[in-house]
Amino acid sequence: MKRVLGLAVLFSLSTAAFAGRFDSYLSGTDARSIHKLGVVVLLGDTLYIDRRGLTAFENKSFKVSVPQWQLDESITKHIVDVMRARGRFVAESLNLAENDFAWSQWENGFDSAGRRMILDRGSKQGVDAVLVLSRESNPHSIARPGFGFSFASVFGKVSAGLVASFGVYLWQVPSDKPLAQQHPDPLLGPKPDAFPMKAASWDAYSEEEQSTLESAIKQDLTVRVDQILDSMKLTTRPEG
Repeated sequence: MKRVLGLAVLFSLSTAAFAGRFDSYLSGTDARSIHKLGVVVLLGDTLYIDRRGLTAFENKSFKVSVPQWQLDESITKHIVDVMRARGRFVAESLNLAENDFAWSQWENGFDSAGRRMILDRGSKQGVDAVLVLSRESNPHSIARPGFGFSFASVFGKVSAGLVASFGVYLWQVPSDKPLAQQHPDPLLGPKPDAFPMKAASWDAYSEEEQSTLESAIKQDLTVRVDQILDSMKLTTRPEG
């Protein structure tokens, strides 16, 4: 019973039951209009750690800025490398100016002005479409926009998992035509064994423990991104 309750609280982070409801993939007709793809990742640099209990009084959380992780740069490079290895199009990082990032620090995605800015940058860079991975909330999950670690403690039984809440959008340049989108399950996977469950502050974790969490989140995100690229029909599936 304890294990069931713990998993139930943690599962509320997940949207598995709703997966695919609003997702779409690139059609063959639209694919013929793409030769070069611009890629931008806007997960930000805020890490969330949440402890959830049966009541609000048992919930504890904090957030911390981790720009040293360079998560956006890391995932962008991974996407470009995957597209180079087995993508249907040439891909490159979209070069956003430093002052373009004020809006990207919002807690939940971006507005129409931010979308227009990305498309304008794509047009100036000569790409035919832009692939945007941006943090956002999911109506079917309590996970915060962005990435982090969440664990549920119920009657002394703990369930824990890595979390990343984001959406992926493919837009034609410069027409702003939506070509495909994906809204993956925010629950990435189980926590690494070497990462303990604490809820006091980021300083409560050693440098080794912080590095363990960084590596685990990056690894799980790259696996999820690979799945998304396949689902959107932007890549050819590896043989074997």
